[in-house]
Amino acid sequence: MKNYPFTQQELNLFKKVASTLHALNLNYWLDQGTLLGAIRSGQLLSWDHDIDLGIMKKGLLPQQEKLVHELRSAGTCVTVMPYVIKISYGPGRRNVDLRIYTEESGYLFTEMWSTADSGNKWKRFRGMIYTVFIYLAHSLYRLGASQNGPGTKWQKALFTMSLKFINYFSDRRESLKNRRTILRVDKSFFSELEKVEFCGIWVPVPRDVENYLSSKYGKDWRTPRKDWHYWLHDGFLHQTETR
Repeated sequence: MKNYPFTQQELNLFKKVASTLHALNLNYWLDQGTLLGAIRSGQLLSWDHDIDLGIMKKGLLPQQEKLVHELRSAGTCVTVMPYVIKISYGPGRRNVDLRIYTEESGYLFTEMWSTADSGNKWKRFRGMIYTVFIYLAHSLYRLGASQNGPGTKWQKALFTMSLKFINYFSDRRESLKNRRTILRVDKSFFSELEKVEFCGIWVPVPRDVENYLSSKYGKDWRTPRKDWHYWLHDGFLHQTETR
């Protein structure tokens, strides 16, 4: 595990997303490794790649357009996918991943994508190229975006164009991922959300959170594991397939 402490900007992004969700009366919760770090040590896992939140699709959809608008107006880049909304301040910085859950037959389902053949040099090279283009598009995005959204005509044009580039190359980079993992979680964990203080704010977590973590990570969830992978070891694993 390589340790890369979260920057103040990344922490501020997390707080901005949380406050925006709260202002729109959207129910969300700490998810995945972010939840684990919050309960186990009271802080973000320094080796984690992002900050994870969960939200129900049914509650999100009526407010999704407004949520995206509010976050983009604050200068963040928002990429919307069917199973996750990624929010960041640009390449090289950690995302806040708002993971989308759907309900069916008493369970909540979500999916996660990763690259099964990460050793493929051509695929890695393409991923690097896409990342470079995303970085350049982000630079244009920051020129076009202001605190209250794009202002002048050229800012609006720059904002719109760069956003299209970001979404296009993000989709291309995402298409390199070929391992699809579906997680299935008992709905009862989310019937009532609890709150914990984390990073200076109060945030929702699943009810009976220690039992939730035990079901997901195993009874030894308080002990860090270097060999844990969600597509192999997650207690909520429902299906994994490689395309």
